[in-house]
Amino acid sequence: MSLRRVIEDYIIKHPEEALEIEKEISIEYEITALAYLVENKAPLLLFKKIKDYQDFNIVSNVFSTKERIFSYFGYKNEEDFYNFWSYLNSVNLEYKIVKSKEAPVKEKIYTYSEVNLFSLPVPLHYPQDGGRYITSGIIVARDPENPKTVNLSFARMQLVSKNEIALSMHSRGHLWTYYLKAKKLEKDLPFSVIIGAHPLYYLLAASRIENEYSKVNGIIDDYLILGETNDIPVPANSEIVLEGKILWDRSYPEGPFTEYTGYLSNRSTNNFAIIDAMYMRKNPLYLEINPSNSKEHITLSSISKEPLIISTIRNFFQTFSTYKLEWPLKGVHYVLFGKIMNSAPGEAMQLALLSLGLDHYLKVVFMVEGDEELKLFNVLSSLLCWNKITVLEDVLCNKLDPSSNADGTSSKVIFIGKSLEKFKIKEKNEGIEIYRCGKKLNIGREIDNKAYINVLVGQDIDPSNEDEVLWALATRFQPKDDLIIEKDKITVRLDKRNFSAPKLPKEVLEKVKGLILPSRISF
Repeated sequence: MSLRRVIEDYIIKHPEEALEIEKEISIEYEITALAYLVENKAPLLLFKKIKDYQDFNIVSNVFSTKERIFSYFGYKNEEDFYNFWSYLNSVNLEYKIVKSKEAPVKEKIYTYSEVNLFSLPVPLHYPQDGGRYITSGIIVARDPENPKTVNLSFARMQLVSKNEIALSMHSRGHLWTYYLKAKKLEKDLPFSVIIGAHPLYYLLAASRIENEYSKVNGIIDDYLILGETNDIPVPANSEIVLEGKILWDRSYPEGPFTEYTGYLSNRSTNNFAIIDAMYMRKNPLYLEINPSNSKEHITLSSISKEPLIISTIRNFFQTFSTYKLEWPLKGVHYVLFGKIMNSAPGEAMQLALLSLGLDHYLKVVFMVEGDEELKLFNVLSSLLCWNKITVLEDVLCNKLDPSSNADGTSSKVIFIGKSLEKFKIKEKNEGIEIYRCGKKLNIGREIDNKAYINVLVGQDIDPSNEDEVLWALATRFQPKDDLIIEKDKITVRLDKRNFSAPKLPKEVLEKVKGLILPSRISF
């Protein structure tokens, strides 16, 4: 089954969740701007008239909500999808490669000197970015030491010339390992890039496992074919495929790019690749994944990882207690909220440690003993009733965390609180006060000496907005340096760091507002 078939079916079944743009739109900032304006409801976006790229349609927000992703597989709720995903990851089936020169994705083929990456509608997302970036490319590569092992990965890809791209493999996953193996052998690493395929391939690529193709058989109607210039298998029903090689002995100053943290990032592995072939359907559907800390970017990169972590914890954490874990969107992978009911002594800490151990992206874990709504102000105020705080130093983290150390390590913290009574919020000038269990939590720009907990935020953060405070906690907080614990006071400093966030031109935002049907979508 193809991506276009999935999109057609979704629009038919959920017309209220889709926005089809009939007017002409530019790939320079406008695609990103329109997605930004409708971020609240995040409808599926189908652009039907692309300036200077008349043969293409563009689709985005394919992965912007969990419910939308569930629907692609026939599920309506998280529990059923998570059970399906856990089962899928226990399956390893042989996959067949059809040796045929014909396939839907090979309706138009360009090789070597014919390749022109600029003929693809690759968006320019923000003026501050280093160039045009492919955000939806699944990189397929073989393990140089064990060629039967095939892996699907994500890496950001910047267009450099008609047949050259720069890459950053900063997630340090299987693709990075393959590259290091090839470099040790002083050989280039062959790879292919899938741009637009069934959502299953995208979820598998985000799972951080190997041999993802072994999970596909029997789930969707598709088959694999070999490339034009390499022997790497790709889905026959893809929209666009690139083929090339990552050079072992050459680098390129890739970036900056607006990453999932919501900031511009210059942190990059600075890899360089040559593209030898490009093939596609006659009228390709270009898949765009919105960058920065958009709902789509965060949801896609977490929805296939979370079930595996939860399933692993269930297998090893034997307890009569009930518990729930949530990775909030504005925590950008770095924050986990959890609650555990009727727990035995030490179980909350054990659950928190297990979560940290299984997910190296995590930096801040809140675990509440009791039935608490998993929102920032709830879990923060639970610390007023009772708390245990543990800071760990020099732990492996994701290098894109702007507050992390240059060597890829970070301090991390576990907050354990108790849900003993409801809290009350009082707004004040330049902040809010939260009262619970006879104590006060102050969130603002200045220390309140009467508060047991002070959370200090920068001038660009609204202290009353949970999402903004959570984003600052996730990206500007280094526990070892910014958490001050005294006998009768706790201070959390979120005001010491500020990083460069991208901005869209005002005139572009005003222009694309006219493309939105007010009766369908609000912003």
